[in-house]
Amino acid sequence: MARSLRQAAATAELLDRIVDRDLALVRALPVHQRGRPVEKLAALVMLAQAYRHYGNGWISRRELRRRSRVTFDELSAFIVDC
Repeated sequence: MARSLRQAAATAELLDRIVDRDLALVRALPVHQRGRPVEKLAALVMLAQAYRHYGNGWISRRELRRRSRVTFDELSAFIVDC
């Protein structure tokens, strides 16, 4: 179990780094072009939060998988629409 908690924390940290990196790119975009990229970053922030919740024991592994699927579906839709 401790390994799963460490992996959850590491995954949340990785997602945070991705968001931080991409946020700099989004800031460089004109305001009228930021909408979709901001939605993508928000989905990643929420996924990182889900991993933290799992790591704290607040949600089950099943709920984490559900939230992950929702996020990946949102990101897939983002890629298809581009």
